[in-house]
Amino acid sequence: RHCLSAEYLEGRTMADSSPNPTHKQLCYSILRYISNLGDIKELSLSEDQVESSEVALQCLSEATGFSLQDDGCSMSAPLFDIFTAGIKALNESQPAPLRKPTTATATANKDNIPDVQKDPRFPKFIENITSKGYFKGLTTGTEAYENRYQKAVSAFAQKFIKAKDTAKKATPSSHVATEEDKKKAAGLKTEANKLMQSGQFKAAVEGYTQAIKLDPSNSIYLVNRGVALYKLHRYEDAEKDCQQALKLDPDYDKAWMRLGQIQMALKTYEIALNSLKKALEIAKTPATKNACKKLIGMAESSIEANPKPKQDSASLPPNPNPTEGLNMSGIDMNNVMGALQGMGGIEGLASMLGGMGGAGGPGGAPSMDGLASMLNSLGGMGAMG
Repeated sequence: RHCLSAEYLEGRTMADSSPNPTHKQLCYSILRYISNLGDIKELSLSEDQVESSEVALQCLSEATGFSLQDDGCSMSAPLFDIFTAGIKALNESQPAPLRKPTTATATANKDNIPDVQKDPRFPKFIENITSKGYFKGLTTGTEAYENRYQKAVSAFAQKFIKAKDTAKKATPSSHVATEEDKKKAAGLKTEANKLMQSGQFKAAVEGYTQAIKLDPSNSIYLVNRGVALYKLHRYEDAEKDCQQALKLDPDYDKAWMRLGQIQMALKTYEIALNSLKKALEIAKTPATKNACKKLIGMAESSIEANPKPKQDSASLPPNPNPTEGLNMSGIDMNNVMGALQGMGGIEGLASMLGGMGGAGGPGGAPSMDGLASMLNSLGGMGAMG
C-alpha cells in the first residue's frame, strides 16, 4: 500500500471528464500494447485472433477517446516492461534497475538507421521534436531512447524524403505470372508476413510490392500490402490496394472488411458501413463475421455521432423553373385557356386565388401550390388521349 502515490489516489477513477496525465498515459500504453499483440512471438496468435485484437483496439480507442496518434501520452518504456518492473518492485519492495542496451542491440539500431540524417533538415527536425518533449524522461544511450530515436528517423524519412511511392504500383499489369513467378511471389509474401509480425511495416510494403510485381493477379498480396500501409497511416494508399484487390476478386470477404476498416480511418463512415455490410454478407468464417459485426456497430455509432448538416430551405437558390415538378399530365391546355378567359384572364384567376384562404401568395398573387391545384382540377375537363 505504501507504493500508492497521492497522484494515483486522486486520479484512481475514470469518471472525470478530463483524466489526469497518469490515466492518459495508461490508456495510450494499453492501446499501444494491443496494437502489437500480433508481433509477440510468445502468444503465437492466429490471423483471426490478430484481426479480433485490431477490432478491440478500435473499440477501446472509441471508448477512451485516445488514439495511437497521441504521441504526447507515450511512456518512457513499453507497458509490458513497466508491468514487469512494477511486479518486481512490489515483490522486492525496491525499484527494478533500468535495463541497459546490449552491444548487439546498439549495433542493430545503428544498422537500421537510414542515411536521412545527412539531410540538412534533419538536425532541425530533431531539435523541434525535442523541444516539444518527444524524448522527455529518456536518457541518451538507453534502449528506450534509441527506439524513440529510430521512430523519429522513420517519421522524418516518410514525411520529407521523396522515395518511390510503392503503393502506386498496384495498377493492373499485363504481366502473366508463370509458375516460377508465383513460387517466388509466395516466398516474398511469407517474408513480408514475418516483417509485419516484427513491426517492420515499411519493409513489409516493399516485400509485398515485389510479390505483386511477380504475380499481379493475386488479390491477397494487395490486401496484405493494404494492411501494412494502414499500419503506416497511409490510408488513401491502403484503400486503393483493397479496391484493386476487389477488382480482381469481388467476393474476397477480407478485402471488403479491410476496405471498410480503412474507410473508417478515413472517416468516410457511410461508405465504410456499405463495405462492411458487404463483407458480412459474404464472410466465410465465424471470426470474420464477428469482426464485421463489431466494425458495423462502430460505423453506425460514428454516423450517429457525426450527422450530416441539414440544408436550410431559406438558403437554397431560387428555382429558375417554378413550374418544375407540377403534375401537368391529363391537362387539356385549350380548356385551361378557355376557363381563364371565362374568369377574366390571368388577372381574374389571380383575384380568385387571392380570395381563397391560403391559396394566394404575397400581396394576393397566386401561389404555385394554389395554381397547381387549380390546374389539376381543370384537367378533369379535358379530353383524355
